[in-house]
Amino acid sequence: MDMNGRLVGINTAIFSRSGGSHGIGFAIPSNLVRVFSESAISGKKVERPWLGAKLEALSRDVADALGIDRAAGAVVTRVTPNGPAANAGLQIGDVIVMVDGTDVADARAVFYRLTTRGIGNLTRFDVIRKGRRIPINVALTSAPQAGKDDIRNLSGVHPFDGARVSNIVGGVADELGLDEEGGVVILSVRQNSIAANVGLRTGDVLVQVNQTPIDNVQTLEQSLRTRQRVWQLAIKRQGQVLQIQVAG
Repeated sequence: MDMNGRLVGINTAIFSRSGGSHGIGFAIPSNLVRVFSESAISGKKVERPWLGAKLEALSRDVADALGIDRAAGAVVTRVTPNGPAANAGLQIGDVIVMVDGTDVADARAVFYRLTTRGIGNLTRFDVIRKGRRIPINVALTSAPQAGKDDIRNLSGVHPFDGARVSNIVGGVADELGLDEEGGVVILSVRQNSIAANVGLRTGDVLVQVNQTPIDNVQTLEQSLRTRQRVWQLAIKRQGQVLQIQVAG
């Protein structure tokens, strides 16, 4: 509760040396609680609005270079073509400093504000671009989901036998916690399959197969049609690119 008796959060845990109700408390913000409680009442799944942009925290060095007094905000580092951010006019290099009139400290704060605002609404960003502060209104929509043409169940004499893969569209990226859109990701791996024995995992992003860049499932399928004596794979996992060689 705040000083006026308004609910600001619900306690989830407390760190206390004595075991009493004093120490460091952890709470879920009331605005987020409202989103989930309304979802439970309506029976609808909570969806985070899709922005179609990658955001990173504003560093002190970047803030100085842009002439921004405070190192607080989120820098736009990628914009997905035809996504909500692109359609609203957001550009790479823009710094989001406010969402709906509230200061934001970093990218997580931006996405928190979008979640509490909800799909189907319009939100306002205050953005610093080339030293000027400009308003940008963004329509909040659901992330595009993978369709039947985006997903493949792979089988054959190759390292991906037993893997289910998908083009990385907005909904897939959100579900797997990926920072990127575009390319191909492993959705699941069948137990005891070749893919499982190779060590492939859910969430692995395919970079290359035998020096061929993999940008969609069609390219992947084509690269697997010719049997190889040695398969050379490049896989991105948790931000690191792994080089794997597999005998054909």
